[in-house]
Amino acid sequence: MKCFELHHTLKNIKIKYCWIPGHVGIPENERTDKAAKSSNKSREAFVPLTDALQAVKLSQHRVWQRMWDEQTNNKLYKIQPSIKDFGNLTIRKHDVILSRLRVGHTFSTHRHL
Repeated sequence: MKCFELHHTLKNIKIKYCWIPGHVGIPENERTDKAAKSSNKSREAFVPLTDALQAVKLSQHRVWQRMWDEQTNNKLYKIQPSIKDFGNLTIRKHDVILSRLRVGHTFSTHRHL
């Protein structure tokens, strides 16, 4: 944008643009390019904390899912084979009620206890 503004400001002056093919053949520029490239190689890759936490969460989710998949004789597994979206309510009481309805453990079904 600065170049565009400068060009617009200097519109009464004749300006010629020419393309220069990089730093090829200019020893100082080639040495500078090599130094810049080598500094990028030695620099550690930065990963934002939110991305790192998301990767850990995804890895842990896979471990939990693998453990849950081994529970094939469990009646809960038959109701909810995936741990994704299970127990996602923010109020614990509502979460318990929903889980009991899914499993069939309600007052009407277990009145005899």
